[in-house]
Amino acid sequence: MNNLIHPLLIILISITSVLLITTGWMKRDYETRLEHIGITRTWYIPVFAVSILYLTSSVDQSIILSVLIDKIDIILLVLSFSLLSEGLSRSDVFDYAGAWMCRNAENKTQFVLQIFVVTSVVTLFTSNDIVIIALTPIIIKLAVSSGLKNLKIVLLSQFVVANTLSMATYIGSPTNIIISQEIGMNFIQYSIYMSIPSIISFFTSLAILFAFIKASEKISWMSNYKMNPDFTIQEPDNKKLDKESYVWITLFILSVITVAFLTLYGMSLLWCAIPTLLLSTFILYNGQSSLTSNFSELPYGIFFFGISFFIIGESIVSSQLVSSNVTPALNSFFSNNPNLSWIASFLSSGLLVNIFNDLPASAIIAPILDNIDFVSEAHRIVTIQSVLIGLNIGKYLTQVGSLAGIIWFRQINNASSEGLELPSKSDLLLFGLVNFVVTGAVLSLYLLLEYIILSSYLT
Repeated sequence: MNNLIHPLLIILISITSVLLITTGWMKRDYETRLEHIGITRTWYIPVFAVSILYLTSSVDQSIILSVLIDKIDIILLVLSFSLLSEGLSRSDVFDYAGAWMCRNAENKTQFVLQIFVVTSVVTLFTSNDIVIIALTPIIIKLAVSSGLKNLKIVLLSQFVVANTLSMATYIGSPTNIIISQEIGMNFIQYSIYMSIPSIISFFTSLAILFAFIKASEKISWMSNYKMNPDFTIQEPDNKKLDKESYVWITLFILSVITVAFLTLYGMSLLWCAIPTLLLSTFILYNGQSSLTSNFSELPYGIFFFGISFFIIGESIVSSQLVSSNVTPALNSFFSNNPNLSWIASFLSSGLLVNIFNDLPASAIIAPILDNIDFVSEAHRIVTIQSVLIGLNIGKYLTQVGSLAGIIWFRQINNASSEGLELPSKSDLLLFGLVNFVVTGAVLSLYLLLEYIILSSYLT
């Protein structure tokens, strides 16, 4: 009976933790004061959840130690890239991108398109979390200065494309790194596997964006997405990149190249994460007097958030329920239904993301995926692609799906006092569901075609 009770308790506490983080349910006044010094629900609720699970013997010490040893490189790498994004933001690199958006837009449609394109480019070279953290406040500021009141389509398109193109690169999302490490896929192999699905997803999302813009002007029940036609795109301050900006850009490029080199030769990501953390911290705080107040603004909670949910995910996977029941059942399904298994993988990974959040979902899926007996190499490749697609575009649907979604809604709530029409959770569900269904259908056809072609050449 304990074999069933412990995994169910872990699942219940994990889901409750995600709901507490995303909804603000049962939030107290003292928590708001703690947030001013950087102590947020994003990290102390997961830590509290793991503590409860440890005291109830649902999580044992060996799993905690194993996660700290095996996953610390991923968490520190994500944290190091968060510090890089902070440096890029403080040195006005993202403001420069925002200014470019306004200078090259002549009307509202072009304005949305520029945001879509800039978000896409920044995501390709950074990650979805960085894009959400850095660009959302800039987009809101640009829209306010231009007199645009309805930001629903603008921000929804930004959120969707950030998660669409996050699957294009190894560092685009923590989920990509988790899956890649577990199955032994390096930076180059990942790019080969996911470049075409990402391109297809990009153009599908772009088509849906234009369809929503047109529909908001012609269909009455969609008029709440319509942008006011009389807003004037204001020329922003002429932002220029200075020496510090180029330092951060150079450091970021070197970090990406280092990740590619390390994964190619099977070396630890710590060789990139630790130097990047040290250099970023030194550059950020060199000569600054107010270290404490600045430190509280940084997303250091990512470390606690990641470690806690890795422990939760590893505990679920290590349970007898999964090893004795779930994994054999999946092996049987994959062996008997190779032509449909990637569709099931896509849908189930997308569902798990919106139940557990992307970090625990990928921590659960990765070891199970590594233990599947695939009928062929073609079957293995297509299934891996479908899992990565589901984990990334599943984040379209709710804020639960990723840390980026939690941050995104928090930033939107902070701007709600400015008299703007901002996306609600139901808006995200509608826009995200349309994108998820359409993109999923298109990619399913692509994966079927790819499977047929690969099966002819691979054994």
